[in-house]
Amino acid sequence: MPFLEFEWYWWIAIVASVINLLIFIRFLGTAFYKSKTELSTEPFSIVVCARNEQDNLRRLIPLLQNQTGNWELILVDHSSYDDTREIIEEAARTDSRIRLVLAEDIEAFWNSKKFALTLGIKAATHDRIVFMDADCTPTSNEQCARMAAALQDKQLNLGYSPYHRTGSLLSGLVGYETLLTGGHYLTTAREGWAYMGVGRNMAYSKSMWMKGNGFATHMNIASGDDDLFVQQHAQGKNTSIQINHAAQTISAAPESYAAWLKQKRRHVTTAAHYKFGHKLYLGLSSLSTLFCWMVVPLVFWLMPLVPSIVVVSRFALVWLVMGILAFRLERKTNGHFWLVYVGFPLLELFLIINHMVIGIWHLIARRRGW
Repeated sequence: MPFLEFEWYWWIAIVASVINLLIFIRFLGTAFYKSKTELSTEPFSIVVCARNEQDNLRRLIPLLQNQTGNWELILVDHSSYDDTREIIEEAARTDSRIRLVLAEDIEAFWNSKKFALTLGIKAATHDRIVFMDADCTPTSNEQCARMAAALQDKQLNLGYSPYHRTGSLLSGLVGYETLLTGGHYLTTAREGWAYMGVGRNMAYSKSMWMKGNGFATHMNIASGDDDLFVQQHAQGKNTSIQINHAAQTISAAPESYAAWLKQKRRHVTTAAHYKFGHKLYLGLSSLSTLFCWMVVPLVFWLMPLVPSIVVVSRFALVWLVMGILAFRLERKTNGHFWLVYVGFPLLELFLIINHMVIGIWHLIARRRGW
């Protein structure tokens, strides 16, 4: 049979394309997922850690004060040397729902965000806790209440947090990587085997955190307050996702490529501590994508018709899937969501190269703190 007479490397191209497509096609279930629209009727806490975030806090605090529901706001000043503490103190004087927690660096937990979060969580008086970063912007005055609502019957709720896009190449690259990561972690969580979340938008119960001894099992790792925590606590029935536009937070994208590389390398340090199944899944996704790009030149040179059709179909269908995902997740929160759709081939190729750069950098450098 002619079909069976392909060289072994054509079979690699076919298998890689099929595996990659099967991984991406699952994102459609997330794109059309119907998140709950209820608001929390129970009181909840909002915890934000801040380290030299005076400008962001001046913007964020009024937005949080307008949030719906019965809440308290715990603002943790993590050894700031700007006016962060003074801004929080002033807000606390005028609003009894706001409380300041001081997290002074100590030798055992120097520059550790987990230490600051630990103090904030312990200070919270409610079991339901919503988390975001100081540079985040809630997309509506119901954002926190929507995230907390899921904790009525769940213990962990994972939200989506895109970066604001400006139309630049770096903005598009960061935006595509954020969308791709969101597709992976939201989809696996929806399927019952969550592997990570983002600290910019997540909620969980204090009781679950206490029962699992907080971040004690990975306190020695500088990063991982979000993904390693999910690795430790997420189970099929205790985790939910919230992708509604009104429940998202949005952040400013890194201002330079170097700043983004530094941020991504921090995430790489935690991946080594993921469960084997999650490593296998992410490895298959990355390697199958790489193989698809490696055979692209052959499509126009040596590859027979059938493998060429499979490879080209992979690119066309994944392009379509990512466009739908971008439209469904970001059309109301990101004016440049269409950049992912238009620039998909270029952005995906740049991301592959970027991952290689991060991998090499990770091998020759070390990092501490957040």
